[in-house]
Amino acid sequence: MTKFPMRAVCVLAVSVLTGSFTRGSDAANEWWSQNGTCQPATTADASLISYSHYGIQNNSTTTTANVACGTVHPASVTVFEVLMNAYDRNTSSNLCCTAYASDIDGDVLESSTFCTAGSGANHQQVYANFSDPSAYGVTVFCSIPPKQSGSLSHLVRTMVLTNMH
Repeated sequence: MTKFPMRAVCVLAVSVLTGSFTRGSDAANEWWSQNGTCQPATTADASLISYSHYGIQNNSTTTTANVACGTVHPASVTVFEVLMNAYDRNTSSNLCCTAYASDIDGDVLESSTFCTAGSGANHQQVYANFSDPSAYGVTVFCSIPPKQSGSLSHLVRTMVLTNMH
């Protein structure tokens, strides 16, 4: 089995959004938000990005910035979905993320790539669905397209939907 390439991802803040969601037969689910946990994937990426109240953004006009986003949720829960909130302002490249669900040993159980659809001023919310109920952790790697005509693309947050009661 393939081991997930674990990277040191600093978890700066974890918050639980208020409210429960019903999915299927009366299962109470919760979103676990990873606000502020996305970090540059490499030292070269660190020189391209900055943070604002919109999240992490790519300041380069020529190079895509790659970030790693750790996720935190309680053990022994089912991971249903991972989502990203983003602003994609690049007309030729989408903002894309790949989520990796792994077991406690770091073995990848499932992965899914999800991207924004086109560009513009509006906020986009994109989901990746998971079917393996034994996922222990989720790590998300995202590519933020370059700034175009002075407009920045932003990865606002990644979130995990679990069956936590």
